[in-house]
Amino acid sequence: MSANGLETFDRSIHATNVWLKEISKEIGPDRRLAWRVLGVVLRALRDRLPVEDAAHLAAQLPLLIRGAFYEQYRPAVQPDPMRSREEFVARVADGLEGGGKSVNPEKAIKAVFSAVQRHVVEPETAKVRHALPEDIRMLWPSGRIPQAKHGNGSMKVADVMSRNVQLASPNDTLGEVAKRMTAKDIGVLPVGENDRLVGMITDRDIMARAVAQGRDGQSCVRDAMTRDVKYCFEDDSIDDVIQNMSDIQVRRLPVVNRSKRLVGIVSLADAARKYDPAATGAAMCGVVEPGGSHVSSA
Repeated sequence: MSANGLETFDRSIHATNVWLKEISKEIGPDRRLAWRVLGVVLRALRDRLPVEDAAHLAAQLPLLIRGAFYEQYRPAVQPDPMRSREEFVARVADGLEGGGKSVNPEKAIKAVFSAVQRHVVEPETAKVRHALPEDIRMLWPSGRIPQAKHGNGSMKVADVMSRNVQLASPNDTLGEVAKRMTAKDIGVLPVGENDRLVGMITDRDIMARAVAQGRDGQSCVRDAMTRDVKYCFEDDSIDDVIQNMSDIQVRRLPVVNRSKRLVGIVSLADAARKYDPAATGAAMCGVVEPGGSHVSSA
C-alpha cells in the first residue's frame, strides 16, 4: 500500500534513501551531507558528459535524484572542456564549499561513482566511463561492484506477464502468420507443437529468412522460425529476467512452467507498466546496443 497514494514517489524515496545510506557509509553518517555530495558530484559528472549521454544516465536515476542531477542544467554549453582529474576534483570542491561540514572531494566523488556503478546497469555505466577523459576516468571505482537489484526483489514473472498468448504452428504458412501479426499489432509469435514450445517467429524472421530468400507466403513457419528459443520460468524473479533480457538483447521472452509448458509471454513493456519503469529503461539500453543476436520487433 502506498503511503501517499503515489507508488512512483514512494519507490523514488526508498531508492534515494538507499543511495544516501551507501554514500554515508563512505563519507560519514550525515544524510544531509550525503545528499549534498550526491548532487554536487552528479552535476559535475553531468556537465562533463555529452548531452545525449547525460540524458541516458538521467533516465536510469530515481526520480528525486534525477531532479538533483538536472538542477541548473545548461545543455547548450555541454560538455564542459575540463579534462584532468585535478579540474574535476576542483569543480566538486567548489560545489561543496560553504555547506557546513567539510568532506574530502575525492572521497565524495568515489562514493557517488560507486553508487552509480551499483545502481545503474553496466551498459549505461560503460557509456559514461567511455565518455570521460582518461584522467577523470581514473576516479571511477576499480574492480567489480555488485549490481543492486531494482524494485523490492519479490515480484515474479507471473505477476507481470501476459497470459493470453497467440501461438503459431510450425505448419502454418508465413502468409497466415503475417496476417495474424498485423491484425494483433504484434511482431512475434511463439511456435508450439504437441504442447511444447519449439520456436519463435518474428516479422524480422519472415523478412530475413523468407522474403529476402525469394520465398512466398505459402512457405511454412518451420522454414523461417528461430529454433534457439530463449525462455524464462513463471516463478523467476522479474529483476533477474529483466537483467537477462538486457544481456541477451531481447524485448520479450516466452514464459513456461516447471513442466516446460508455455503459460505466457513477458515483455519489457509489461515490466514497465506493472513493475519498475527505471529498471525496464535500463534493460532497453542493453537491448538496443549493436550486436544483438535476435531482437524481436516491438
